[in-house]
Amino acid sequence: WQELQPSCKQWYQRRVRASNTWGLLVLIFLMGYGLVQVPRACWERSSYSEQLTQKRFDVSKIKIELEEAQEKLNQIVEEVRHINRLVSRSNELRRFVDIIIEKCPTLRNEDLANVDYDDYANGRDDVTISRSSLVSVHAKVISAHTNMHRCQVLWDMTVSEALDLEDWIQMRNKEYRAESTISLVQYHLRITLLPVLLKAFAVLFALISIVIVWSEMVFSVKHPTLTIC
Repeated sequence: WQELQPSCKQWYQRRVRASNTWGLLVLIFLMGYGLVQVPRACWERSSYSEQLTQKRFDVSKIKIELEEAQEKLNQIVEEVRHINRLVSRSNELRRFVDIIIEKCPTLRNEDLANVDYDDYANGRDDVTISRSSLVSVHAKVISAHTNMHRCQVLWDMTVSEALDLEDWIQMRNKEYRAESTISLVQYHLRITLLPVLLKAFAVLFALISIVIVWSEMVFSVKHPTLTIC
């Protein structure tokens, strides 16, 4: 044990050094991304035209994701519809099928009301359905509905933001007649003051990034002192 104790201590020290090195690398990558991204994001947000261009790109991208999610959901609904036709009411797995159908609104008003189970009363087609397969289908239904809901929410939010940007751009390009003092103040804050402030912050953050990078480069120089931070 005395012979193994130094090696264990060395192994522990190596693990600590490796974890510290990994932490420093992650910190450097994240800091480098922030030094560039923060000023650029502030500068881009100061221009409504650039924001609108980005939102239009996001709308087209989310539209494709929404169509793919809808197509996948339709495929899973067809699979559930097929299972619903195979499993008779006398089968012990019927209650699990009903639980799955409750997650599909289109099937609750369609198959349960219209399908005739008399042809399947003998259960000859039930042998292909098992509890594990129903569990898998149930997970697919939940995942497909969640993905569909996520894409729909992103679509609505992005379209709403794009329309809002278009309204502000049109208001900026023509003479604005305020209906009240509050709307006039909001107009000047959004159109006049906010872009200027964002550009000022972008320049400030860019200078801070340059100072940080310069200080890191000359940190080891003792004489003369070149570091700023």
